[in-house]
Amino acid sequence: LAEEVIRRVAPDGRPLLELGAGLGLAGIALAAFGYGVRLTDLDARALAFARASAVLNGVPLGEVLVFDWREPPVEPYAMIIASDVAYEKQHHRPIARLLASCLSPDGLALVSDLNRTAADVFPAALHSAGLAVETFAVQAKAIPAFDAVDGRILNGRVFVIRRA
Repeated sequence: LAEEVIRRVAPDGRPLLELGAGLGLAGIALAAFGYGVRLTDLDARALAFARASAVLNGVPLGEVLVFDWREPPVEPYAMIIASDVAYEKQHHRPIARLLASCLSPDGLALVSDLNRTAADVFPAALHSAGLAVETFAVQAKAIPAFDAVDGRILNGRVFVIRRA
């Protein structure tokens, strides 16, 4: 996901919002490349690990916030990212509503997914929220530290989302 952001958008000083950051891998990588990242997740423990990881790696983060998708921020964001958040259909509408409410008029959201079946219908929720979406396939090599099978190719997709 971080590679897709870097490929598409240069850091411009505006904060980038990461939804469901978990341990913060994508957000920390982007912060290391100069993006102003605001990490959010519902799990405060995951965010504590993300903050510690950033500090241990000498990467300055922006805000790290406990955040519920059902209560979107009021400020607009030019870039919103999320990784592996569309794995349950019940999450689709809240995510789509959040993106529709806080994506700036010229904004871009990138949501990555590991080809989970539940995410097949995620574009329908995005369309119903007034958003346009393109989907494209991606591949990544498994990271030995996180995966028992060295060199395995992981297939996934990225949803590229804009205002309709």
